[in-house]
Amino acid sequence: LTSTDVDNPDNSFTATTIVRDNGTFTLASNGQWSFVASSAFNELNEGQQVQEVFTVASVDGTPATVTATITGSNDAAVISGDVAQSAVETNAPLT
Repeated sequence: LTSTDVDNPDNSFTATTIVRDNGTFTLASNGQWSFVASSAFNELNEGQQVQEVFTVASVDGTPATVTATITGSNDAAVISGDVAQSAVETNAPLT
């Protein structure tokens, strides 16, 4: 993140860590930030989105919001089991 402030140093933030249901947002005082998701979000279908909104502040207390958007992708199905069968033709009566 970046900030410009005439009466405070530019790019100065109140360092914070915010934990929410979908993940943890961390902001360093220099504006570097990270978001660590709380899961792989495999339940999201392709294109389906979930958002978390975090309120952060510059060093003088000016608030701003940061939105983390998690977009689902196509997690291909895994098919297993018998993929081939065979039969033997005989003259035996069916019972």
